[in-house]
Amino acid sequence: MIFSIIARKCQTSWEVIRTRGIRESARYARTRIHDAFKLYADGSFDRRYGTDTAGWVELTDLTCVGSSNVKNCIYYEPTAEPLIHQLLSALPPIQYDQFTFVDYGSGKGRILLVAAQFPFRAIVGVEFVKHFHDIALSNFKRYKTPKQKCFALSSVLMDAAEFVPPEGPCVFFLHNPFKFALLTRVMEKIQRSIQEHPREVYVVYWCARPQYIEYMCGLGIPWREIPVRHHYSEEAKTRRGFLLSYVPPMSAAPPGAR
Repeated sequence: MIFSIIARKCQTSWEVIRTRGIRESARYARTRIHDAFKLYADGSFDRRYGTDTAGWVELTDLTCVGSSNVKNCIYYEPTAEPLIHQLLSALPPIQYDQFTFVDYGSGKGRILLVAAQFPFRAIVGVEFVKHFHDIALSNFKRYKTPKQKCFALSSVLMDAAEFVPPEGPCVFFLHNPFKFALLTRVMEKIQRSIQEHPREVYVVYWCARPQYIEYMCGLGIPWREIPVRHHYSEEAKTRRGFLLSYVPPMSAAPPGAR
């Protein structure tokens, strides 16, 4: 299936070159071919674990739940495994068995599966597309690796704006899952939860949009940027990772927080 997708993308690029001319279409063709091979490389995760997490999927024709309009969400694109490891490794030393890991816009569950290599108390995905939610549940059963340290994996089928954060210590993961309107609603809910139940909370955020980054870093929660070395392309280098940390006054401040 991956090879057929690559073939289609290459054919499309050739047709564009023929209609637009070589100079105008060279960059487009190069990008499309690069994307095709990126898709093949991305499939290595599924080939290793027998899962189904790869591919880019538009949300337009899929069945969604909740009040959030599809236009407030980003198309499905899996996160590269090395990037997930780098972002999670930015967490300060924590007692993983006390923390619940929550991935907003969890899709087919790749981030949840990689997070299971850390000994979290529980891992929860929040997804409003039923098709992705069902695939994630199937992936939980297929995923077999000696690296797995957390086995309490679940996916919640609901609108992210309606999801109530767990009351205990949490790590919230957001890989550019929403557009601005929905992002603000989700973060307001997380902030309200922190105010009502003060506890150790970390928000791992990965995004390319300056407006979104400015908003997240202006929430009044101490933050620091995460240095990331893994990029698929030059375009991806515009994306940046951030760790927002809330630690109650009685706890020690996390290393590097500002």
